[in-house]
Amino acid sequence: MHFLLPLFFLGTSLAQDPSSLTDVPERFRSNDLSASSHAIGEVCYGRLILPSGATCNPAALSEVEEPTFFASGAVQNGNDAYAMANDFIFQKIDSDAISKLFTSKRTQSYRGQVGLMATVRNFQASFEPYRVQFASQFDNPNYPAVALHASSERNLSFSGGTSLSLLHRHLQFISVGVKASWIERQFIHQKFTLTEAVLTPLDSLIPIESQKGVLVDASVMVIPPFFKPIALSFAVTHIGQLKPYSIYYYQPTDLALGLSFSNELTLGKVNFSVDIRDFLYANQIASVLYAGASYQIGIVEIMGGWNKNAATLGAQIGFRSVFIALAYDTYQSDLMETTANDRLSMEIRISI
Repeated sequence: MHFLLPLFFLGTSLAQDPSSLTDVPERFRSNDLSASSHAIGEVCYGRLILPSGATCNPAALSEVEEPTFFASGAVQNGNDAYAMANDFIFQKIDSDAISKLFTSKRTQSYRGQVGLMATVRNFQASFEPYRVQFASQFDNPNYPAVALHASSERNLSFSGGTSLSLLHRHLQFISVGVKASWIERQFIHQKFTLTEAVLTPLDSLIPIESQKGVLVDASVMVIPPFFKPIALSFAVTHIGQLKPYSIYYYQPTDLALGLSFSNELTLGKVNFSVDIRDFLYANQIASVLYAGASYQIGIVEIMGGWNKNAATLGAQIGFRSVFIALAYDTYQSDLMETTANDRLSMEIRISI
């Protein structure tokens, strides 16, 4: 257990809804845990350049104007939730650590990400040695039960994108790109009652699984020459598979669409973006939609976003080589009884 440095637990009510334990919480599938990305609804293909200066859509690398090199750290909440995780990470697990899951406040949450990013025109490289999401939740005090989910990831990605003007000058409004990511993941998916926690050996109670592999995304972007504020993108995502197979993190090859509108105003710049992602196997339209908007004036950018997990407001301010971003979830769909700390994200980026 000690080598599982970032740890994520999610507890739900077993007695009231056992079926809720069959899936990993949707927030585990977030592409980017940074506050600036979260503030625009985690839009990827509908936003050419993210507020951080990086790009999620590899085809949009042809639009990068200035090189960006930065180290970043992002966190949502922390405090008690992170301290609880440390009890499981750095110390020998005992009955006292297990009992905290049943005696702490009903909901605890934590999201954290540390990374390095280098972006230049046509190329981007990133390394995330630390990527963690954490939440704990239990219900039904008359029959105490907890479900645990834990995920620790490391991610190394390389992206390349270029305009088709290399083939013909009349194709300069079309760009293509590819992103390849090496992912290592360790995770826990378990459920137990307080009685089982007392009677079951801890190694059997909380087994750890792992998987690794390469996933590839390929995208095409079109910026109509007759209306350049608009950009349209199409992508094939999750090409490949992490092994060994796990139903909890099953992400089949799928499709994504993105729409971006960006325009310079007399004072500032506005951006509206929409993604439709992973829709081939979706059951509801709302589950595939991601939307974000921002207004930038000088060193300040005001942002708003929505997806199936949360509605978010945020702001970013930059001072020379230091950028600070904040995001606040006005609504969360997958956590109950959250406090303000559980909803506030903060990100610091330092240009190198």
